[in-house]
Amino acid sequence: MDLAKAYAGLARDAKEAARIYETIRFEFEDTVALILRIRRTDALLSTQPRLRRAIDRAQPLLRSLNRLQVYLMAQRRHGNQHKLLKLALQLTVNGVASGLRNTG
Repeated sequence: MDLAKAYAGLARDAKEAARIYETIRFEFEDTVALILRIRRTDALLSTQPRLRRAIDRAQPLLRSLNRLQVYLMAQRRHGNQHKLLKLALQLTVNGVASGLRNTG
């Protein structure tokens, strides 16, 4: 959820961003708890070890891309309209989408 908080930090209205982030955090935690209870397990993807390993391998790269994306978005918000910044931002979107597609 630290990445969600980083994205929320880009919002112009900090109070509204905090409210939205808390709603997302609550819903995420509630959903995970419900899935674990329904599946009678203590870990997500406990029955799909190959997928779990693929996600674990991709996660550090995706986190780096997400953090770069937050930084680039902040630069745009602060008025940097350079075409290379726009290209870099587009590439992070494509990179994250590709990473998610490759891990399920």
